[in-house]
Order: sequence, then structure tokens, then C-alpha cells
Amino acid sequence: EQQDDLNAWALERGKKGNRVIAIGYKELSSQMAQHITHQDDEHDITILGAIAFDDPIKTTAKQAVLEAQKLGL
Repeated sequence: EQQDDLNAWALERGKKGNRVIAIGYKELSSQMAQHITHQDDEHDITILGAIAFDDPIKTTAKQAVLEAQKLGL
């Protein structure tokens, strides 16, 4: 239930334009750590907490995108 509450909270913050960062850990044996894959490391994590914060778009973003497009990026 706590996981569902955290997911709902993070989704709501995201809809409001906030960035969300969660902090957690996963205990692994040394043998498991040698063979873990990217897909494995995203499951069974113990979440310690999360924060949400504003990260507004910079006023120079539009110009930067236009310049990048001119350069073919």
C-alpha cells in the first residue's frame, strides 16, 4: 500500500510539473552484484523517501532549441 501511495504522489507531482527524486537501496550478495542487469536493478528496492521540486523551463530554452536545430542537432 505504501508503494501505491508513493506512486500516486509522484504521479500527481509530475502532473503539476514537479521533478521527483526517490532515494532507495537494494541489498545484494557479492555474487548477485556481479550478475545484475539493468532490468534487475529496478525491482525490489527499499524506498527511503522522495522529494519533489520545481524546475521551471529557463527563459533561454526556446532560443537554445532553435540554435541547436540550425546546427542540425
